[in-house]
Amino acid sequence: MEQNKPVENPSFDITFATFEDSGQYTCSAKDYQSTVHSQPINLTVIGDIPIVAVKSKYYNVQHGQNVTLECSITAVPHVTNVYWQKQTDDSTINITSIDQRVYGVSHTIPSLTLINTNTADSGLYTCYADNLLGSGHSQNTNLSVFGSVPVVSVTDITVTIGYGHDVTLDCSIISDPPDIIVYWQKEHNGTTTNLTSNNHAIDSFTGRKPSLKIKEAKEFDAGIYICFALNAVGLARSNEINLTVEGGIPNISIPLTEYTVKYGKAITMGCFVVSNPIHTEVFWRKANDKGLPIVSVNLDQFVFRAGYSAFIHCSISSTLVVESVYWQIDINNSTIIVNKDSSLWGIQGSTVNNPSLMIQNLQCPCLENTDVLQQTLSEQPAV
Repeated sequence: MEQNKPVENPSFDITFATFEDSGQYTCSAKDYQSTVHSQPINLTVIGDIPIVAVKSKYYNVQHGQNVTLECSITAVPHVTNVYWQKQTDDSTINITSIDQRVYGVSHTIPSLTLINTNTADSGLYTCYADNLLGSGHSQNTNLSVFGSVPVVSVTDITVTIGYGHDVTLDCSIISDPPDIIVYWQKEHNGTTTNLTSNNHAIDSFTGRKPSLKIKEAKEFDAGIYICFALNAVGLARSNEINLTVEGGIPNISIPLTEYTVKYGKAITMGCFVVSNPIHTEVFWRKANDKGLPIVSVNLDQFVFRAGYSAFIHCSISSTLVVESVYWQIDINNSTIIVNKDSSLWGIQGSTVNNPSLMIQNLQCPCLENTDVLQQTLSEQPAV
């Protein structure tokens, strides 16, 4: 290649050197008689696409930690652009300094710092640098982010249930790694209790079904409940659930513990019942110092004639074991004892299991007129 230059300025200018400009140059001058040459000048144009390198091929961090993937760049001419690429099984994305949780990725700080890593950050990373000659990149570096503590959440923080009803305290868990241990804690009156699914009043709960179901809630089930989940990274807990159980067993109160009444007069012994849910039955029981049973029949007296049938219902309430039952029949100043072994025709019942008396077509010479039956029961303590 030959290029003419003005006599006044014989130097040779290259305004934008490229690799094609490398070579040997000679300055020549001539007049009307001869041509003179300078010594050869060797011109070498240096430079290349950026040389990019990473410090480590592997990085292992725990969820939530920061990590810096170190990158160094050598470039002539100087770098015009720096970025990273992340590759996973199904995608490749570019990472620049404007991305969230990213620091660095610039001409002066090409290393990539990820803030508050999570498992989604795991993948293969490559550092890229551009200059006027092209783009260079590093080898891949593999980032592995271990999972986090579970994320434990509950649907409600206040739950109210009626006494005796089933209730479910909902809990949901997101965990990476997925293997978790689930348990619940109950706090009541300053006492903390760990709950397990072995409790007969609690349906089993697992990592897949962590909700807590309480069967037939009672007053003592009320309190503060917390759902816990443990994985390889650590332990996490839910917000508190305040469980209120409305109602309970009836509350009975009496105004007095002692009364005096004249024989033959009426008396009312006061009793007050407060119950939620509403009570379904009220009954009184008389204490018996001698241990005798309480006997009730559906009739005080019964009128019949011989040859007819009748049924007299009898029920027994006793704190001791009833060993024998018999009926005493008083007729015309005569007494007849009737029990399970009686030979009177048509007699059934009069047993411990069936104390009622069945009279079917009774035949007895002494029962030709109107008859009155009275019952008597015998009880003795069990040995």
